[in-house]
Amino acid sequence: MFLLNDICRWWLDSAVASGLLLLAVALAVRLTPQPAQRVRMIQCGLAASLLIALANVLPGVPRLSLMMVEPHPQAMLTDGFFEEAVAEATAARPAPSATPSQSPTLSPVSPLHPLSLLAHSRLHWRTYVAGAVISLASLSALRLLRAFFTLHRWRKSSLSADAATRALLNEMPSAHRIALRFSTHINRPCALGMLHPAIFLPLSLRDASPATLATLLRHELAHIQNRDAWTALLMAITRIILCPSPILCWLDRELRLAQEILADAAATHRRDRAAYAQALLSLARSHPGRVPLLATAAWSSRTDLLRRMRILLTDTLAVAPRCGRRFTLLALTLAFLTSSLLAAVSLSGTKPRTQLLASERRGILFLMQTQEPNGGWLTRFGPAPTALAVRAILNAGIDLQHPVIQHALAYVESTRQPDGGFYIVHEPTYHTAIVLSMYAALDTPQARQRLVAGRQFLQLAASPASKPGTWYRSEKSELTSSSRSLAFADPTERASDAVLDTYGSITYAKWKSLVYAGLSSEDPRVKQGKWWIERNWSLEKHPGTGNADGLYYYYLALARTLKASGASSLATPAGPIDWRNSLQHRLRTTQSADGSWHNEKSGRWLEDQPELVTAYALLTLQSTR
Repeated sequence: MFLLNDICRWWLDSAVASGLLLLAVALAVRLTPQPAQRVRMIQCGLAASLLIALANVLPGVPRLSLMMVEPHPQAMLTDGFFEEAVAEATAARPAPSATPSQSPTLSPVSPLHPLSLLAHSRLHWRTYVAGAVISLASLSALRLLRAFFTLHRWRKSSLSADAATRALLNEMPSAHRIALRFSTHINRPCALGMLHPAIFLPLSLRDASPATLATLLRHELAHIQNRDAWTALLMAITRIILCPSPILCWLDRELRLAQEILADAAATHRRDRAAYAQALLSLARSHPGRVPLLATAAWSSRTDLLRRMRILLTDTLAVAPRCGRRFTLLALTLAFLTSSLLAAVSLSGTKPRTQLLASERRGILFLMQTQEPNGGWLTRFGPAPTALAVRAILNAGIDLQHPVIQHALAYVESTRQPDGGFYIVHEPTYHTAIVLSMYAALDTPQARQRLVAGRQFLQLAASPASKPGTWYRSEKSELTSSSRSLAFADPTERASDAVLDTYGSITYAKWKSLVYAGLSSEDPRVKQGKWWIERNWSLEKHPGTGNADGLYYYYLALARTLKASGASSLATPAGPIDWRNSLQHRLRTTQSADGSWHNEKSGRWLEDQPELVTAYALLTLQSTR
């Protein structure tokens, strides 16, 4: 569903921008009498339209949003389109069974509940638009493929021209490499092919007079020399990408007419125009039918043929056979500049902020799709990863009563112990602290009760009667191998008498504590912390470790601390840094195709687990808003 949404946004931006460009081209074509200049303007307009469509796909292209009021982040994260994707993620997920420690107010809502189905069943209009675009593009692409197949079949079944007809063609300039064939599949002379062009004549013209054949051959040779088949292919590709529109259809008709007028001028150069016109009319009466795609024929429609006859017989227009280089350069320059300006404009809000919200939506959907049957994430390690994931999903604007949230809260409740803590076996204070931060964001009566009991548990754990290091190391039995892999901080670094290294995440946590304590920015301790942060700024590695250990947790500590401090930029040795933009760009570019994040360079502290790292990354993105 996210792919359909992206297709819709891309097509709307491309179609509107290209439509404005092609409308300007159509007006210019209407005001230009010379057919060679008309062809060149249409060619430049089609190429510029494709450049606009390509620019809208490329990441990192700066764009100006024309949305007068940008939607609130929560509105963009929870629109109808996103609700449908969420419904898919939660469909067929069974409701969890109640546990003794589970409160009735936290009992999950079944995804099959009528209200839940009603909320998630509607399709967003962008889904229908994307479906229509894909359908029309597919039909146009199939039509183009069919044309290639038809041309190939015609080549195979055609007959070589006789020596007399071949001699007529060889007398013309630059015609010795062009194939000449007779075919029973066509009803009028056509120029086919791009890399290996050929002129096809109906088999019924085999007995035509040499004068008639020579005139028709000159006409089709002009199409090949003007590379009209390539222009037809450009038009076909544009109609596939942007879908057929009235402007494109009109330009296609005017393009074919201009190409035919140029071919007529080449065929009648210093020759009898009336005889040529009479030959065309006679062939049109005896050989009706349509022109195949990618083929340039002697005539396409009766209306266009009559317009060509007026130009030939009344001599009201002196047709220039070529377009001047200055005009071509001017047309290319204007098309490039216009396409660059239009590609930088977006109607769907493709600003970095909107791109950030799109990354956030993909991450939220990944979490919803990877929720375990018991309601949690990485539950073999305890409730902390689940609490982090719930916090990230709630920050995205998902309602507290959503089945995913209720299912997760039920799991967290199942880990509540009689002493008020939330843990399974190991790391009781760590898991409890993370769970309490989640409950603090809920602000419900039951959440406040859990906060009171949890604080009492933490206060007892930190009392003077407790062993030194209790907050850092579990008092339970010896750690198992699985719980050692859980170690969010290395147990050897948690000893009560050990001095922790100067890590970036620890430094940011200390600086945030100073900010929360109300110290001013002029305090020497605050200055010292900021100085260290600015001198050790890095998003490639975790400062103090020399590598990428704990990189995404470091991102989270960085974002929360700098947001709390109110700093918008940092004076690093490399120059001023906008930490928000830098961090957002880093996270957008490291996101996986499935919407998750994981530490590719280090799996220490569980950062090889995409569920945990995705929660870190989402919370970080949300802290940069």
